[in-house]
Formats: sequence, structure tokens, C-alpha cells
Amino acid sequence: VSNNTFTQTHNTSTEDLLKLITTLRQTALQFPPEIQEELTTDLEDLETEILKPEPDRNNTRIKKRLLALFTAANLLASGVSGVADFTNTAIDLSEKLNIDVPALMGR
Repeated sequence: VSNNTFTQTHNTSTEDLLKLITTLRQTALQFPPEIQEELTTDLEDLETEILKPEPDRNNTRIKKRLLALFTAANLLASGVSGVADFTNTAIDLSEKLNIDVPALMGR
């Protein structure tokens, strides 16, 4: 029973992570096209890692992609709608992945 519960929780967790990536993709549509393209690449790489079984995930790659997302959001910080939502969702995603990116989160 505990193995089934763990598997169900794990699948739900991955599902939640993928939902956050979908939200990030939708929010990124508000950004300039050249930024959208870069974000799309980072989000695709992040999704690829998240879809792997947890022991096979490359946390270094995940952290690099999250840092790239935060960097892009910081560069857009003024005058672009959706940046705050994008950043907040990226923070939520990094916390759920237990990836610490305090320098860019202002923590």
C-alpha cells in the first residue's frame, strides 16, 4: 500500500510540476518574441528533465534552466506585463523541485 501511495503521490507531484511549466509557457506568450523563443527552449529542457524518473533527473541541468528563467524575467522586469506572475510561478516550481536559487529570488 505504501508503494502505491508513494507512486500516486510521485505522479501527482510530476503532474503539478508540468502544470507549472504550462503556466510559465502561457505567461511567456506576453513577452517579446525573441525572449519567448529562449524561454521555450529552457522550458522544454526543464520539462524533459522533470519527465525522467526522479533518480535520473539532472539537478544541475534543472538548476541551470531555472536560473535562465529567472535571469530572463529579471531582464524583463520593467514594463512587460506578466513578469511578476512568471517569476512567482518559477519560484514555486524551484521550491517544489527543492532547487535553491536564492540569489535571483531576492531571498
